[in-house]
This record gives sequence, C-alpha cells and structure tokens, in this order.
Amino acid sequence: MATTERLDALQEALRKGGADSARIAMVEVARRFKRSWLEMAEALSRLLGSEAYLEWGYGDLYEYASLELMLKRPTVEKLLMSYGVLRKHAPDVLDRDGVERTIPALDSVAYFGKALREQPANDDAPERDPEVVEELRRAVFDEGQPVAVLRRTLGPMLYPKAPGQEQVDALQKAVNAAQRLARQVAELEGLSPARRDHTDKALAGLVSELDPLLEQAKLELAKPQAEAS
Repeated sequence: MATTERLDALQEALRKGGADSARIAMVEVARRFKRSWLEMAEALSRLLGSEAYLEWGYGDLYEYASLELMLKRPTVEKLLMSYGVLRKHAPDVLDRDGVERTIPALDSVAYFGKALREQPANDDAPERDPEVVEELRRAVFDEGQPVAVLRRTLGPMLYPKAPGQEQVDALQKAVNAAQRLARQVAELEGLSPARRDHTDKALAGLVSELDPLLEQAKLELAKPQAEAS
C-alpha cells in the first residue's frame, strides 16, 4: 500500500474514531507533504480544461486565480507550464506521493521546461547537446536538484556566453565591488581622516581605470552582433 493510501486509511479511521481534529489535520498535512505545488498545478490544469470558472462568474482562469486563490498570473502560467512538462517528459512524477519519492521543486521543473523551449542566445553556439539535456533531466527528476545547483553546474552548457561576455561580467563585478566598498567605508566610524582619504582616492582611481576597460570590452562584445545585423 502506498504511503498516501496508508495515510488516507489512517485519516478515515481517526475520523470514525472521533479523534482530536488537530490530530486529523496533522495526518492531512503529512498526506499532502511536498505535493502542494503539483496538486495546485493539476487542479488548475483540470479547471482550464473544464472552464468551470466561467460558471463562477470569472472571465478567464487568471482572473479567477487572482481574485479567489490569490495567485498572480505569472505563478499560474509557471504552474501550468511545469505541469505540462511533467506530463510530457516525466509522467511518472505525477504518481509520486511526495514522501517515499519526492516531487521535484517547481523552480527546477520550470528551469527544465525553459531550457527545452529556448535555444542559446548566442547564434554561434551549437544546438542543445542531447547529453546535456539528458543530464539535466536526471538532475531534475531523478536527483531532485535545486534550481541554484542546476544553474551553476549545467547553466554554462545550456546557455554558453558569447566570446568576451565573461570579460565584461568580470569587469562589471569589479566596478560594482569597488563602488560598494567605497560606500561601506564612508559609513564606517573610527577611521582616521588620512586612512579614509587614502582609501577613497584608491578606490576612485581603481574605478577610473576599470570604467574605460569595461566600455572597451562592451564595444568588442557588440561588434559581432552589429556586423551580423
């Protein structure tokens, strides 16, 4: 007997036995554990198909979800898209109970769907590598990797940067760090006037050297795009 079936049976037995309502509620929470987003997505998908929200006085699914369920349109779209991804690419997930076999996080499923829909922004980049896509599929549906890990480990292969983009990013981060440090130093108490002045000048000098390098790197990055157009 599956975990959810055992919990269903327990919940029914507790009800018949007149158990404390708080105890029954705890069983219900356990039964729904880690299935909340998937259950919501399934319900929204069924509702979209039946259009019952029209009978309830709403113009469309998004109006109903916003006014009655307090779900914003982007959230509804994300849920529906992710549910469609599961139905097409990992239908076995729909049968998981969320306890014995976990449900992938919504953000991870959405990341998988986005990766399949979009091609790399860099026109010179090759098509998606089937092996990378398969690795992503395993990471999401079999291993339950969080989206932060997916972005860090597989993002560079799914979304390769254009030549020169890493240099632009590194320079921009350096400029931002120097400016942030300058603001933090200005807020510190106890620094001697001489040390504060020296630090301010050093950071300002660093930014003045980085800025033209950053602008040049941006120009170099834009050249291939301008030539292509």
